Amino acid sequence: MIRVLHGIGGRPGHLAPLLDALGRRSTEDAADASPVLIGHGDAAPAAPAPTGDAGEPAAGADHDWILAAARDWAARAGDGAGPDLLIGHSTGGVIALSALAEGLVRPRGLVVIDSNVPVDAAALAARADKARLATAPDWRERLRASLARDLVAPEPWPARILADLDATADHPMRALWSAVLTADPRPLWAAASVPVLYVRSTRQVHQADLDKLTDRARVVDVSAHAGGHWPHLADPAGVARAIRDWRAETGV
Repeated sequence: MIRVLHGIGGRPGHLAPLLDALGRRSTEDAADASPVLIGHGDAAPAAPAPTGDAGEPAAGADHDWILAAARDWAARAGDGAGPDLLIGHSTGGVIALSALAEGLVRPRGLVVIDSNVPVDAAALAARADKARLATAPDWRERLRASLARDLVAPEPWPARILADLDATADHPMRALWSAVLTADPRPLWAAASVPVLYVRSTRQVHQADLDKLTDRARVVDVSAHAGGHWPHLADPAGVARAIRDWRAETGV
């Protein structure tokens, strides 16, 4: 069994081409029957997050939002949260790492696709600087523009991805975006209890840095043939091949 966790403003169906390339019989709507994240699609938003006077996500609530999303997703997966393989893209990868660290899921292996989970000081500082975008009054436009810049995928995917983003409610999407940009991913990497494949295309996550935290992570860079933040849409066959090679190597 394969389960998927989509990115911010996304839907499980965004990973259907990758599942197809992996030889899974998937559907556009269900993507192997994986739940959507809280606040996306038909999933009811979680309770309102603490906010500042202007409605910005409050400091200190960031990791709680990631953990809340992980708990909600694992509870609604409804299968004992034990897929053979869990695949998370972008925000979904961060939530998957959190779910793994908390023991909410028990996959044989985890694939994280281009999630913003760097561990070196320079990349963490750059990400923290970007977190200010989530507190701006025009945060939704900034998020849309940020995603659109890295949206390299064949039609009709760019239009569909942006339409799904536009259809996602402000809450808790804004809180999740802020949480991902401010949470410290190093404890999540260090707590990895199963082999993890990091599929890198645009984010600053490197093998040498992860090796300082865990011996369970492997980084594969697919940017040469699958640029953009959705490499599984730009080249699903290539990303599937990288996953199959890693599974053969690790026995996942």
